[in-house]
Amino acid sequence: MAERVYPMRNGVIHNMDAMQAIWDYALCKRLPSQVGPSRGGKAEWRYEDGLAWLQDRPLQLSEPPNVSLRQRCDLLELFFEKYHFSAIQMVHQGILSLFANGAECGVVVECGEGLSHCTPVFDGCVLATAQRLVDVAGHAVTERLGQVLGQQQPHRRYQSRLPTGAGRAALSYASWLSDDIDTLRQIKERYCYVASQKNGLENRLTCETSALHCDCVLPDGTSCRLGPERFTAPEVLFNPQEMDHACDGIAVALWKSIEAADIDVRASLYDSIILSGGSTMLPGFGARLEREMKSLYLIEKLHGDQTRMVRCPIRVKEPQRRQHMVYIGGALLAELSQDQPERWISRSVYEDGGHSAIIARCHTTG
Repeated sequence: MAERVYPMRNGVIHNMDAMQAIWDYALCKRLPSQVGPSRGGKAEWRYEDGLAWLQDRPLQLSEPPNVSLRQRCDLLELFFEKYHFSAIQMVHQGILSLFANGAECGVVVECGEGLSHCTPVFDGCVLATAQRLVDVAGHAVTERLGQVLGQQQPHRRYQSRLPTGAGRAALSYASWLSDDIDTLRQIKERYCYVASQKNGLENRLTCETSALHCDCVLPDGTSCRLGPERFTAPEVLFNPQEMDHACDGIAVALWKSIEAADIDVRASLYDSIILSGGSTMLPGFGARLEREMKSLYLIEKLHGDQTRMVRCPIRVKEPQRRQHMVYIGGALLAELSQDQPERWISRSVYEDGGHSAIIARCHTTG
């Protein structure tokens, strides 16, 4: 069986060879090289193998807040030298998410597969010193789900639909859960949700009733009973210590991010907290985040005075298509900036100045 490789970790590329294999497949095999004449109002896509069709096309790259200048230069060198794009634009994911929401000011809470971050933006500029990273995201929730399910039924056997070979026993339940990350991810997306608070009503209901229990059908046709695991796994986003992570949870990181911004812009940031990324689609995520932020505001700002909470400025926005916010913002920005060369790093700039020119332009293009 081929080894599963994850080229990215915590939002940053750690296996460039594997990442290049993905780009080769996407750019050379899957993307259309040109659009044929319209037929009945619908464009006809034609495909060509190879890289020739990329040479006169620009490329926009979204980047996480923890990308280094060295990594930026390596990516630009790769896409200019190997894929021959005509120009490249690198834009912070937080700016793209905010742009997709039609705003220039706010805090983007991005929670995707490998990294979560809180990025305050004011007048279209990232407040870099106020950014906060959280090392837990969707993949950590998936791993946590596998752990708690394995603890629930450690002796259960899983019979794969694929042939196991003569003399090979069925996988243990725990071993299968650790291997089949894709099935775990599907279970997470379909059945998991964020509890209203830690050790709250959900815990009591699952202990005293079966109201929150449900049956999940596994790929081998057997059924798995889900109970507290449905909200225990996503809890790691707000309490990373449950998986021995030393970082702050998302709510605490968001609070610290806003408080690290200039005092004159904090009110605008509190009023426009925008969710982005697939993991924020978990039911209850936005409500839990707003609840914890208001609790911190009550303690830290109002010193426990409940009567003043009526003027609490905190507002969490949950855009309907937030799992695709970065892509939507990128598509809009690329369209609007295609006639603005100052927003792009051109191939001629790269060829004339090399890395020194790239470094200078990197500080002005996103």
